[in-house]
Amino acid sequence: MNRSKLAAIAAVIAAQGITPTAEMVIGLAVRTLVESGQDPRTAFDTVMGAGSFQQLADDLWNEANA
Repeated sequence: MNRSKLAAIAAVIAAQGITPTAEMVIGLAVRTLVESGQDPRTAFDTVMGAGSFQQLADDLWNEANA
């Protein structure tokens, strides 16, 4: 997802009187895509970049089993 789309999401959050954080913007972007019918893995990869979901899952798995 490009920066202009993420900036637009941040603007929507800011319009509600809330200071947007990166976590809020990313979370809202992923949630919106999931609610529109994408599976969570695809939505996360769309926002964060191809392979990001698997990398996060691998990192969490490795930390949990360290």
